[in-house]
Amino acid sequence: MYKLRMFIDDIRMPADVGLKNSDFYIVRDPELALQKILMLKPQHIAFDHDLANTEHTGYDVARALVDFDQDCPSEMYITADFTFTCHSANPIGKENILRLLNNYMEHKFGRV
Repeated sequence: MYKLRMFIDDIRMPADVGLKNSDFYIVRDPELALQKILMLKPQHIAFDHDLANTEHTGYDVARALVDFDQDCPSEMYITADFTFTCHSANPIGKENILRLLNNYMEHKFGRV
């Protein structure tokens, strides 16, 4: 079964952080990322935190994803097999994204 993977980063390609370019749907803009998340419901998202030329961050995208999932549970934006990574060079931003999503997964499914 095909597993849609999204890569959110303003500059880098997946290969720049050790991933295969062909495995990811690449999104450069956080607003577009949110639109695509709602439409495509990726099963894996690779987040960057600092997104240039925008007031929004990868954390904002992750927060909106959790909000979408809580507000519309029947849409199943985050399923039990949803996975995520964060390749940000910003250690605090990376920690915040991972903490948010790990806590939500633990709350929703009883696991990280």
